[in-house]
Amino acid sequence: MIDRNSVIALVRAAAVEAKSQRNLAHQWSVSESYITDVLSGYRDPGKKILDALGYERVVLYRRKGEQ
Repeated sequence: MIDRNSVIALVRAAAVEAKSQRNLAHQWSVSESYITDVLSGYRDPGKKILDALGYERVVLYRRKGEQ
């Protein structure tokens, strides 16, 4: 498992590899503004981005005070 910040780092690295956020958005079939919002922390990465990275979203719950 990885956290949200690690996913954002993977998206950032993918954008560098793709040479631009625009190219990455095209490769992943999402809008460039969506990539920008994810990288800025305004939106969470959705299914298309997670699929492209080989991840899926998992929601966990725990009691207050538990680690």
